[in-house]
Amino acid sequence: MMKSSVFTRVIIIILLFINIASLLFIWTHKPHPEQPPRDRQPDAASFLIHELKLNKEQQQKYEKLVSEHHSSVEKINESDHSFHKLFFDLLQGNHPDTLKANQIADSIGNNKKKMEMLTFNHFLELKSLCNEEQKKKFDDVIMEALRIMNPRPPKN
Repeated sequence: MMKSSVFTRVIIIILLFINIASLLFIWTHKPHPEQPPRDRQPDAASFLIHELKLNKEQQQKYEKLVSEHHSSVEKINESDHSFHKLFFDLLQGNHPDTLKANQIADSIGNNKKKMEMLTFNHFLELKSLCNEEQKKKFDDVIMEALRIMNPRPPKN
């Protein structure tokens, strides 16, 4: 009777370890949702050039606009990072300066406004390069171009 009880306990412990090992294996080897490689995803500029069927001259002008836009975006992003660093550095210490935090938050908001207006004007300039037929198509595809520029993270 005693041997049977010990044998049962050993079997239960072995099965418990096998289950734990199986669960760990499953959790650590969980497949990740497939995302297309970044180089295969179209960028907004290529998408718009294709969809609007821009001619060579329009493409050259638009590529110059894209370059200027990118440069301006980089500058705004740099200042945004600086503002955020200053903002969260205020948390150090026992008595953060809330007045200064408010001023920096306003600067962060103004930066966001600059970014939005920069992008709005960028696409307004692109639209001005288009002929009437392309302008109609522009109205149909601009939201998709914006989605390509700023994809939302996948929902879990």
